[in-house]
Amino acid sequence: MPQVFSTQEIRYDWSPDMREVEDRLRRLEEYYENEASLYTQAEFIGIRDMHHKFDTQSDPSGTPWTALVEPQRPHAHDILQLSYDMRNAATDPANWEATPVGLFFDTSNMPWSKSKGQKVSIQYYEKHDPGGGRLPAREFIDLTEEAKTSLTTLFTEWTEGGMDIWGTGIRPLTRSPLGQFARFE
Repeated sequence: MPQVFSTQEIRYDWSPDMREVEDRLRRLEEYYENEASLYTQAEFIGIRDMHHKFDTQSDPSGTPWTALVEPQRPHAHDILQLSYDMRNAATDPANWEATPVGLFFDTSNMPWSKSKGQKVSIQYYEKHDPGGGRLPAREFIDLTEEAKTSLTTLFTEWTEGGMDIWGTGIRPLTRSPLGQFARFE
C-alpha cells in the first residue's frame, strides 16, 4: 500500500490574536474580581434610601407615616426620632452589607424597648414597622423603587464596564435585577 506524505505546512490563523484574547481575559478577570467598590456603592444607596424615609417620614412606597397623636415629650420631634436611636441604627453602615447575592440590612442592632407591664423587651422597630393594636404601621425596612432602580443601574453599568474591556464578541443574554449577564460568542 502506498504511503502519502504531504509537504504542505498546516497553519492556523487566529482572529483575534490569542495573546490579545489572553490579555482581554486577564483584564476582565481583574475588573470583575475588584468588586469591593461596587458593594460599597450599593450599601451607600441603601443607607441614603433609609435617610430619605426618615427625612420624609414615609414608607418605602412613599406613603407618609401616620402622624403622632400627641408627642411623648413637650418639644416637637419627628416620627420615630424621639431619641434618634432608631434612625441612627437604621443608617449605620455597620448594619448594611452588600454581597454577590444582594443588599442586606441587619436588624439585630436596632434599639430595644420594654413597655410598661411587659416582661420581655422587643426590638423597637418590631412595634412600628408592621404596626398593630393602637400603634399605626410606620414601615421603613425595605427599599424604595428609586433605590431599587439605582441598584439595578449600578450593577448594569458595572457589568457593562466589563463588556467594554472585552470589546467585540460579547453580547447581553438576559437581564436580572442586578444587571446584565454576558456570553462570549
